[in-house]
Amino acid sequence: MKLIGWMDDQLSPRIKFSIVLGTELELVVDTGFNGELVLPKTYLKKLGFRYRGWTLVELADGSEVPTRFYEGTIIGFGKKRKVRIHKTESEDALLGTQMLIGYIFELDIEANKVVIAKKAKSIVQKQGLARKHEIEHYKCAKPSCLTSLPLVTAQLRVTRLHFPFRI
Repeated sequence: MKLIGWMDDQLSPRIKFSIVLGTELELVVDTGFNGELVLPKTYLKKLGFRYRGWTLVELADGSEVPTRFYEGTIIGFGKKRKVRIHKTESEDALLGTQMLIGYIFELDIEANKVVIAKKAKSIVQKQGLARKHEIEHYKCAKPSCLTSLPLVTAQLRVTRLHFPFRI
């Protein structure tokens, strides 16, 4: 499985990504966001994702802001998976680094090309780790883990989760 994207006028990497059958979204690949997805509220309602609570997220300037989050099942990279989706008031939808686990992310600004391709077997799969939102940081000491220079449009890190009801 391979996705080919492009760089927009702001030099942000973009891809078209199928969220559910028949619904394809244009997403910014945001390596500064360590979650799965950020979607505008219009898509959250349209796609029927379930509200789960709110969380504090840390922005690039170090400030924390409360954000609602949802859960749902998507068909991403050709397979069904359960994801946590953060709500945004922005019009841009973001694909975070948790969605890139097990994939190689290539960025060629001069060629105006973005490529996301499946790895043969990821380090995370070998170690048996699942649901990356439960693991705050994933670090690899080997240079081979670095597939591209990080392009940080905004750093967004989940710091606390708050549930309005018991799960």
